[in-house]
Amino acid sequence: MSDLGNLTTWVAIIAVATGLQTLLLCGIALGAYLGYRRIAAQVEAIKSEYVAPLTARAHAAIENVEDMVGRVRRADEEVREAIHRTSERASRVAGKLLWPVIGLNRGIWTAITSFVAGYRDDRRTPAGAPAGRAGMAYQGGTHHVRS
Repeated sequence: MSDLGNLTTWVAIIAVATGLQTLLLCGIALGAYLGYRRIAAQVEAIKSEYVAPLTARAHAAIENVEDMVGRVRRADEEVREAIHRTSERASRVAGKLLWPVIGLNRGIWTAITSFVAGYRDDRRTPAGAPAGRAGMAYQGGTHHVRS
């Protein structure tokens, strides 16, 4: 029976060791849980203190950039439309005002130069010579026509 006493002693030692291991594991699990809660609280504090304001500023800056891009696009469209309208109006003005003025100017210039040329030709033409510039009148004939 002494073997039973030794067996009981060994079972008691194993039971105590198992109980200590269980308590040790429960203590480690509790410590890990408390450490997790502490770290989670620190992470939340850092997020609310540093990350949230930075995120809010970043979102505000992005909204401002989007607003500015929209304004620039609208301004670009307005400028393009204004340039188109201006060029269209300028071409209309040129067609209605500029070309007649240029034509009138050319007509006046032609009249003046022909008057001056005629005046000079009249002074240089000898008495009894035919009027007009030599070589400028149609002489007739078909020698210039190819057959």
